[in-house]
Amino acid sequence: MKKLIIIEGMDNTGKSTLVKKLSSYLPHHEVVVSPGPCANHVKWCIDELNRTDNRIYDRFPIFSETVYGNIIRGYSTLNNDLGQLLSLLVDTNPMVIYCDPGLEVIRGTFPEREQMAGVKENDAKCLDAYRNLMKTTQKLLGEYN
Repeated sequence: MKKLIIIEGMDNTGKSTLVKKLSSYLPHHEVVVSPGPCANHVKWCIDELNRTDNRIYDRFPIFSETVYGNIIRGYSTLNNDLGQLLSLLVDTNPMVIYCDPGLEVIRGTFPEREQMAGVKENDAKCLDAYRNLMKTTQKLLGEYN
């Protein structure tokens, strides 16, 4: 049976580090980095959730595009399809690991890394949006899926 693992969270929360560590313990899982902003997020999400192999995702647009799109650009490419995608997510039942070391830790890493435009100025909004979305996801998938 396939197992999808999604590592999600705001910029600079340790997602990529966790993906690298997990992939060393789960060599039969392919590591996939989610695409950045694009017009085909819906198709990409549907295709990925319907795959039959094991994968570890460093972000997934259902989460990242929903948060960053709505806050940074004022709209998400998923807004019209989010209900359908969440339903498919529930049917697929991936393991979702949310990284959240807190706002001060995130802000402490900003000088070390280049940020997508608008992230620094909206960091508290983005973190709140992630936390709310993860609460909804936890209710949909269960605390330990």
